[in-house]
Amino acid sequence: MSREKIGLALWGLAGLALLASGTAKVFGAEMMVNALGANTLWVGLIEWACVLAMFLPTTRQLGFFLCASYLGGVIATEWLTMGGVPIPGLVLNTLLYVGIALYSPSAMGYLLGGNKVE
Repeated sequence: MSREKIGLALWGLAGLALLASGTAKVFGAEMMVNALGANTLWVGLIEWACVLAMFLPTTRQLGFFLCASYLGGVIATEWLTMGGVPIPGLVLNTLLYVGIALYSPSAMGYLLGGNKVE
């Protein structure tokens, strides 16, 4: 299996988890509504938009940055409001970053030896 396929598989796992989470929010799962209140639908739609951008080949790198940013917010919110270690956000963000490093090292810039973006 090639590096690119492994990277896409890691992205796919994270994307499916985000898609499931967004679906639960859009359809008003009780746990999500209790946590997010009136903003549940909007957060779910934003999550769907990020995942859609990640799954479309032409916007894949933009989708990565949107999903990684969204998960950064998840990590910060869980850490600051719930007081625990935000394991789900950390795991999903790690899957995204490892996935893009394998799929498209140039998207990581100089961090992992990728090409300079001009």
